[in-house]
Amino acid sequence: MSDCPCCNRKLLQHIRSSGVYWFCPDCRQEMPDMSSIVHAKRLSSAMLSAKIGRNLR
Repeated sequence: MSDCPCCNRKLLQHIRSSGVYWFCPDCRQEMPDMSSIVHAKRLSSAMLSAKIGRNLR
């Protein structure tokens, strides 16, 4: 489960025809899934580091 980036409360997962999204009942807004964003950035950073390491050899 994700936490709201604004108020740190637990987000509710909702499903609609376009896919899954997160909703904060306190902020009453749809929120991004920050854990997925952070994971994707870490993965791309690790891939970039590996590529740079290969090029330096």
